[in-house]
Amino acid sequence: MLMAQLFDVHVRPRGQLYKGVADSNRMLSEAIAHLHGLPKHGPLHYCIEDHPIRIVALDSCPPGWHHGATSSASWPSRSA
Repeated sequence: MLMAQLFDVHVRPRGQLYKGVADSNRMLSEAIAHLHGLPKHGPLHYCIEDHPIRIVALDSCPPGWHHGATSSASWPSRSA
């Protein structure tokens, strides 16, 4: 089961920007669309390498349990 928490979303009336600059409604729609595109089953591991630092998301919850557990086999491989 995938659980996500979206907070501080600043939903505005249609066509109104948050503080006059940010299209928070569009960003919320994009975040929800992204979540709908994630795998429905199995572990969710991925890396984002588009920034000066590497962001690693590692699902460490064993199926059917709520605690975390990792092993060397759990870590995503680093692409060259």
